[in-house]
Amino acid sequence: MNLHSLADESLSHVAAGWSMFNAENPQKSLAEAKRVLQDGGVLVASSWEETDWLRIVRVIKQIDPAREPPAIPEEWSKAPSLKLQLEAGGYRDVEVHKVPVDIPFASYTSFVDVMMTKVTQVAAASQDLSDEKKELMRNLMINEMRSICPLEPGILKASSLVAVGSK
Repeated sequence: MNLHSLADESLSHVAAGWSMFNAENPQKSLAEAKRVLQDGGVLVASSWEETDWLRIVRVIKQIDPAREPPAIPEEWSKAPSLKLQLEAGGYRDVEVHKVPVDIPFASYTSFVDVMMTKVTQVAAASQDLSDEKKELMRNLMINEMRSICPLEPGILKASSLVAVGSK
């Protein structure tokens, strides 16, 4: 996260929804957020603990066992370790709240197609697969989705971690 266009101590709040853990250097992103926060300013940063959609994309291992599916880094996927990340970044009074999230979908195919083309981590993990293997991955993802939620339209489940800390 590069906030270079913002002046030091210019914001009362910074909200980073499901983004910090994707940064090349999350601690640098936390420092950049802290730089632009006023004294007493608040950072809110969220992450995923576990999600049905991450379970769905793990099928890529069935196509290529050496391929790593998208995942949330361990230090960002558990409440105690997420709290430590913010504290290591110099934030105080850090709290982490687990929030259940419903992810509604109209159909298996439309959901999987969006995941494969619009979700950056999924598209990147499968970009160099042949068309045949992409189609196999799509079908495996649909089958995994059916095993998690047997009815369509349906709702996938997730747990979001919302961390709040003060400068």
